[in-house]
Amino acid sequence: MQADVRLGLLAPRAAVVLGQLPRGNQHATAGVVIRRGLTVRQAELMVAELLECSDDVSRARRIAHYAQGLATAARPGLRPTRAARAEADWLAADLATVQRTAARLQARLLAAPVATHGPEAAELIVAALRGLQPVLGALTSTVAAVISTGRAVA
Repeated sequence: MQADVRLGLLAPRAAVVLGQLPRGNQHATAGVVIRRGLTVRQAELMVAELLECSDDVSRARRIAHYAQGLATAARPGLRPTRAARAEADWLAADLATVQRTAARLQARLLAAPVATHGPEAAELIVAALRGLQPVLGALTSTVAAVISTGRAVA
């Protein structure tokens, strides 16, 4: 598999995933991933299915099934179900994102005058900042109202 990765035929992450298989199945499975052009996620699903096989014979049959290009039991792209996030979790994540982004934007704006980016870029930046002002004003008002009342306002 190392040669396939070096040649760019196999993604390094896919090679790591294939490394979970018994050695006797790695080469054949890598060939399937390369020939079918599977994504890393699809390779993960295939490896998970192969690891569920009870013995080498059933695993070899499954690899041959994949090599023929037949549909898999698991649909590619589906992810295992995750625990649902509570609204408070989403709110905390959004707050952290806004805080991090606002701090980064402020640092960039203070680091150098907008004009140093060239006249066209400066014009676009100033226009975007003008558009941002009402959004930040509304957010500031909402935050102040929520802090003072302790609950959301319409």
